[in-house]
Amino acid sequence: MYAERERNQRLGSWHAFGNALGNSIVEGMKGTPKAPEPKFDLSKLEKSVNDKLNQTVNEISTKTSADFEATANQKLEEKSQQQREAFDAKEEAKLVARQEKAATYRESAVTSKCSFS
Repeated sequence: MYAERERNQRLGSWHAFGNALGNSIVEGMKGTPKAPEPKFDLSKLEKSVNDKLNQTVNEISTKTSADFEATANQKLEEKSQQQREAFDAKEEAKLVARQEKAATYRESAVTSKCSFS
């Protein structure tokens, strides 16, 4: 009986110690401040980031379009120049052929006049 009473006293002491420890933890938790509220509005930050992203995408798109257009115009001009040169070369060949034909005609006309004289 004595041993049982002593054991109960020890258990009671441990329970009291545990309760005191738990209570002090709970009291300490009550005193901790809440997390501070952010000082800036996240929706404004998100809008700012989205606006900047959209602006950058638009700038890249505009520059890419301008570069593409400049390249296309340059290639078109080069192709037009090649076509003009090819056309001019054909016209030059036609002119030379007409001149040769005319020279041949004149030569044969002069030769035939000379044979009648």
